[in-house]
Amino acid sequence: MAAKAKILPKLKPIIGRKDENRPDIAAGLKKNVLPKKPELQPLKTIPTNKLEFNRLITGDFTQDFSKQTSRLFRIFLSSTFSDFKVERNEIYRRVFPSIRQRCAQLGYEFQVVDMRWGVSDTADTDHTADIMCMDEIERCIELSAGLNFIYLIGNRYGYMYVPLGIDQEEFEQFIAVAREEKIANVDLIEKWFQLDKNSVPSK
Repeated sequence: MAAKAKILPKLKPIIGRKDENRPDIAAGLKKNVLPKKPELQPLKTIPTNKLEFNRLITGDFTQDFSKQTSRLFRIFLSSTFSDFKVERNEIYRRVFPSIRQRCAQLGYEFQVVDMRWGVSDTADTDHTADIMCMDEIERCIELSAGLNFIYLIGNRYGYMYVPLGIDQEEFEQFIAVAREEKIANVDLIEKWFQLDKNSVPSK
């Protein structure tokens, strides 16, 4: 006996709560029409390197700035962690979604670098956390089409990492002054830091 073909019921689009806040999507779903993709806005002339950035903030417009081709806003969010936990969470909840949506409308991508989730315990014990942060800041400056750094500052001092490396000349001057001032445990500092002759300059 041949199998009978069944006619499947026509599926109706379900408009959820999120779509109710987007009239363009809600209307499009009712008509089975997706909203049009936003047109890319023309790129603006924005400084693309440190030299041009310094010229910009010092008001030097004697030369034209190079053309920025990036369509990415990559922002490094910096603050002390414990006393800005609420503020950082609120920024993620209330501010960044609107910025990300606006960037998408203009054809840009929006990214946030937050080292609250990027620094491991190993990086802390190896004294490489500050290097990781500086590398990410450099990457944000290099890749971002504009704004690349947000700093929240309060009354609390952040943690100062012991440097992973110190130039030999600077280290010797530090030890000499420490001994002259009779600072305790100078021998421990000399024990913790070893001269790396393969580094140029030596550290």
